[in-house]
Amino acid sequence: MHANGQTAFAGIIGSPVGHSLSPVFQNAAFEAVGLNWVYLAFDIAPGELQKSIAGLSACGCRGLNITMPYKRDILPLLDDLDETALRVDAANTIEFRNGKLIGHNTDGAGFIKSLRQDAAFDPEGSDALIIGAGGAARSISVALGQVGVRSLKILNRDTGKAERLVRLIGSYFPDCLVEVADSGGVDPAGFDLLVNATSVGMENNPGLPLMLEALTPAQVVYDIIYWPLETEFLRIAAEKGAQTINGLRMLLFQGAESFSIWTGLDAPVEHMGAALKER
Repeated sequence: MHANGQTAFAGIIGSPVGHSLSPVFQNAAFEAVGLNWVYLAFDIAPGELQKSIAGLSACGCRGLNITMPYKRDILPLLDDLDETALRVDAANTIEFRNGKLIGHNTDGAGFIKSLRQDAAFDPEGSDALIIGAGGAARSISVALGQVGVRSLKILNRDTGKAERLVRLIGSYFPDCLVEVADSGGVDPAGFDLLVNATSVGMENNPGLPLMLEALTPAQVVYDIIYWPLETEFLRIAAEKGAQTINGLRMLLFQGAESFSIWTGLDAPVEHMGAALKER
């Protein structure tokens, strides 16, 4: 689709943002449903966030995704937050509605949808281990709490951050047994679901976030990293028989949620996934 005088736009802001795959599948989505929209990436320099949001709003931006390092910095600039963004204390999606900026967080929803579709795994009533306590871990932990996970253990090098996440989940989901995992004695075999929500395993940060012992085909090991497509963590888990999932489908599904928020339409997930796979 060629841009013209009636073309609307949405986009993603962050720094750096040139590596983002979001334009690939969002533009494929707009084309698939026949919307005269274009999706762009905006690299926002430190200290320019407020001016940039004001400028994009004034230019008629229809919606934005927010990536690092602005998922929390954006909050004071928003008029309202949905329940999930409020609980996570971060927004990855902005809806421009009637002159107001509404913050959403679709990361957790994307994670849950990927679990259910890619592993046929329903986390309700399950026992999960989350490795990490940053923004991604918060989103995933809140999403698991919302769907009724039985227990959560949080493993993080900074035990203070892990304890804060435990208190957050406990305050919202009192029926969930949530606690800090003992970094010296975690048995991976004791969980239905293991999630790496850290950067350990990326090309510039190789290694294992957790040593894996005996796993079974009934266990699901999820790594939110999507490049490389198979981290060492996933490779070892697969060799031991566990189901493994990388972060590419989480990226896709959270983007599909954002698309629907902006447009009010069902996202053409198959077209979006095909574009992502081709890239």
